[in-house]
Amino acid sequence: MIMISKKYEAPQIKSMSDAEILANTAICLKRIHIITGWNLPDDNEYVKILIDELYLKLKESFAMLNFPEITAAFRKNGIGIKDWGKNMNLDLICTVLAGYCDERNHASFAEERAASQPKQVILTDEDLLNISRRDIEIAYQQMRNGRVPVMLDSFAETMIIDGFIDNKDERDLFFTYCLGQGRENIYVQE
Repeated sequence: MIMISKKYEAPQIKSMSDAEILANTAICLKRIHIITGWNLPDDNEYVKILIDELYLKLKESFAMLNFPEITAAFRKNGIGIKDWGKNMNLDLICTVLAGYCDERNHASFAEERAASQPKQVILTDEDLLNISRRDIEIAYQQMRNGRVPVMLDSFAETMIIDGFIDNKDERDLFFTYCLGQGRENIYVQE
């Protein structure tokens, strides 16, 4: 769930401007250094080239990610990958991101599968009564139009609860009475 929430937390790299990607890449590189402890050399030219190369790699291979996801990937998976004392480099970063993308793909597939499943609705007693009332009204309208509806036993139970009849045997008599009186509806629709 955390991975899925991160997926929607910020714009994807592919939807960002080059300036936004470059600025976020520099910040992201510092975060990776803080999270993993991987060496960022004192050589400013090396760091600038690393930022430029990471920027290009993110655009080419990881454009579906966003920067909060990249940071989360290193919090989750970057600590176990040792750099053997080398300076931080593109291969180390891509190793973590590739593993994260595999996990993300599995999570996204599960998310899509879950979204396609029908949602279970739990009806309250009042919901069930309202459904029965609707069905009673439909049956009554069918009678008014000269058709013979299906009469369910549950109609009588609902009509007793609503005070229209006193016992189940009065159901059909009540419909006949309403028809004879020219009543338009049993249940007034608002």
